[in-house]
Amino acid sequence: MNQRTLGKVAAGAAVAGLAIASGANARPSDWPATTDGRVEQSGAIVQATRTMSLDLPGNADRAFPLFGPDREREWSPDWNPAFVVPTSPGQTPDGAIFLVDHDPNPMIWVMTDYDPAQRVVRYVVVRAGRTVTQLWIQVVPVSEKACRADVTYRYTALAPEGRQAVEHFVHAFPGWKQHWESHIAPVLAHGGPAAAHEHGRP
Repeated sequence: MNQRTLGKVAAGAAVAGLAIASGANARPSDWPATTDGRVEQSGAIVQATRTMSLDLPGNADRAFPLFGPDREREWSPDWNPAFVVPTSPGQTPDGAIFLVDHDPNPMIWVMTDYDPAQRVVRYVVVRAGRTVTQLWIQVVPVSEKACRADVTYRYTALAPEGRQAVEHFVHAFPGWKQHWESHIAPVLAHGGPAAAHEHGRP
């Protein structure tokens, strides 16, 4: 990916208002309070918002890094991002841009915020000509040995093909909570990954 393309992606994220000031909640306060927010156009869903709360058996500070682009490898066997920035895998407040699912049309992931103090990470995911996905995650302590991760997705279609992807997301999302919890829990509880299994992706 050349610098001009990277610049366009970064500019698009800024225009979308995705880089929210540090300390804010991961999920914007003006989003619908329910998990079934949607926007329709000509009878088709063009945007859908869903939220899930993961119940995890581990300390919040230990769990939070597992939602970063590099540490996710520990619980998602098929997760293999190709980092553009930084040039080697990493997750810091400086952000990151990486590619996933490279053939034939890669998803461009931009980590716009990574705040360990607030345990907030935010992404925007672009599938050119198809969808833009906004992803907000915040990890909240429940006790010394348990935490909750609030995960919000907002899918927006860019074209008819993208509308099909949004509709698929709406139908598939109810099963994501169990899959994510079953993958992350063994890493927190025992330090080892669960068996490989497909889970939700933009």
